[in-house]
Amino acid sequence: MEHSDGNGKPEWGKSAFLLVPNLENQTHWKHTVRGGSAIVGFLNRAMPSEFVIYYEGNIHDLSDLNNFKARALKAYDRMCLNHETIAMSMVEAEDFEIVGNINPSYFELYESQALKEWIALDPRLDQS
Repeated sequence: MEHSDGNGKPEWGKSAFLLVPNLENQTHWKHTVRGGSAIVGFLNRAMPSEFVIYYEGNIHDLSDLNNFKARALKAYDRMCLNHETIAMSMVEAEDFEIVGNINPSYFELYESQALKEWIALDPRLDQS
């Protein structure tokens, strides 16, 4: 991934990771990050054992954020465009699984049981 700053955060237009808590940690993380939230992030260059994550869980139930890709793009914009937010955190990388990649023109998810179970935690998500 290409980056724009010293800590590893991608500039807008460059790729970021799509992440979910791994299966062993979903019960813990769903209390901090709403289950089914799209989580984007990058490895923190200053602390390589950590991801810096930004997330979107549609807590205000907006109709345009009822699918995972829309949520991921919202979180991506929040991260890359430096929007003020409380929906971000630094987390232990070992607690999360990389399940895809995203940039404004590219969205790829890998087959993952952790991803399926994470998405299933939010019944409002369009599963199609």
